[in-house]
Amino acid sequence: MEGGRKRVWSFVKSRKGAAHQAHLVSDVEETLHFWTQQFNDDEPLTDGDHTPNAEPIVYTEAEINMVIREMADKAPGADGIRVLLLKTVNSAPFRQELARVFTMITNAPGAVPQWMRRGLGKLIYKKKGARKDPGNYRPIILAPVLAKVYEKLLEMKGRTMVVDNQLQVALEQGGFMASRSTFDSVFLVECVRDAQIAASRPLYAAFLDMKKAFDSVNHKKLLRVLQEQPGVDRCWIRALHNILVNRQMKLFDVYVSMLQGTAQGSPISPLLFIAFVNPLIERLRACAGVRLTDDRIIRGLLFADDICLLAETMEDMQHMLTICEEWAKEFGMSFNAGKSEMMQLAGRISQQRPEVAFAGGVLKWVTEFRYLGVPIFQGRRKCIPLPEPQLWQSYHRVKEVLRGPYPLLDQLMLVKATIMNIALYPAAVRDVDYDGLDRFLYRSLIDMTRCPSGRTSATFLRAELGLLPSKFMGHIRALNFLWHIRRKAWFRHYLPYLRGPGPYNRLQGIAAVYNIDVALVDQRGKVE
Repeated sequence: MEGGRKRVWSFVKSRKGAAHQAHLVSDVEETLHFWTQQFNDDEPLTDGDHTPNAEPIVYTEAEINMVIREMADKAPGADGIRVLLLKTVNSAPFRQELARVFTMITNAPGAVPQWMRRGLGKLIYKKKGARKDPGNYRPIILAPVLAKVYEKLLEMKGRTMVVDNQLQVALEQGGFMASRSTFDSVFLVECVRDAQIAASRPLYAAFLDMKKAFDSVNHKKLLRVLQEQPGVDRCWIRALHNILVNRQMKLFDVYVSMLQGTAQGSPISPLLFIAFVNPLIERLRACAGVRLTDDRIIRGLLFADDICLLAETMEDMQHMLTICEEWAKEFGMSFNAGKSEMMQLAGRISQQRPEVAFAGGVLKWVTEFRYLGVPIFQGRRKCIPLPEPQLWQSYHRVKEVLRGPYPLLDQLMLVKATIMNIALYPAAVRDVDYDGLDRFLYRSLIDMTRCPSGRTSATFLRAELGLLPSKFMGHIRALNFLWHIRRKAWFRHYLPYLRGPGPYNRLQGIAAVYNIDVALVDQRGKVE
């Protein structure tokens, strides 16, 4: 049984993991040239103490212990040491020595040791565009394990400042923030649309794409954003400066200097990126936006670098786009007009759409857009249709396992983790075609059980295998999301006052089907 389980998941990883994607890069010289140019900056950071008289930071043994316990055991860097080893030797003397060394490094005026600023670069294909184009890859940096611990310490310090409102991150930013999810943003968009439809008023949405967002962050401008906030610890800013100076990525045995960009794979990089784009959110507050409640206005929603702008008039939308262009020019970023799109979500739709100029191009008007993995359509639909191309792709990827001599339980887990996970992903915020999904799953169950097609009912196979109906599993996701928005979402206090309560009423209706007292959701844990 155990051997069969290992074969199942080894097979799946071989079809989708980094090892499978690594061989896709064809021209090494072209790839090195591309990333050298991408990370180049004519005026990079220089070594030295740029924040004199800063109050020192002192790390404690307890903080080291917390960091090591929270870190996941991911792929090691050039040192070959995994986090699991640190967890094994996590003794009091070891933590005390790390605290002493990291305190010394943080408060030192110069850059951190070179080995802490170097990491192995792994290029991961984005699954879009030509595989020969280096721009269609994402660089992941694998740093030495102690460098990860140090950056995790800095990240923990930064998160504490966010909680204490010393480091500003707007509520509209959902990426890399605790208790915020992609579904929060989709839910709010649906609520605003519901309100605009009920009021017979238009709603326009712009979905903007940034070019190489994480790899284009200007280090000097990033530090300036932090320095302009009086509550941010000066010594923390100095420590960030010292890890960003001439950071390097080893790619094909060649060290590429990362003179700009936030190193993807670094514990501190997500926080630095959302802090960097926060001024854009603040500038958008000058626009009219649309009302979520009588006293809460939404102008834009961000999830890391995914930007959705919402406006009631095209004049207001054009104002927002101008602000985005001005911000990008000032901060050294750029938008991709070819991948950014416009959509009308409510109001009377005219045949002649206005031309929307943005970032040197013209935005395309669309009737459907996949926002954070959830399809959004022009006009209302009862449910989201199945993404059949993705389901068939997933099915063909795993059909060898489903038809092979593998444990039935592992085959069933594979179906849930691939086909069902893709189809039920939007179920938290929208109903999906559950009947269509059950019919699609019937093929997988036939492959697993080798029963003659058409002679055995899907209901019988489900009962025998212990596979719950798709609708019930989708409702579990919806109820878990209901628990989330009532207990943890930043907008939970606005739920009773939504101008567009349709999406919230849907969740309450699902709870009523199972005789769940919504008031008890505030007291109990998630639905299992």
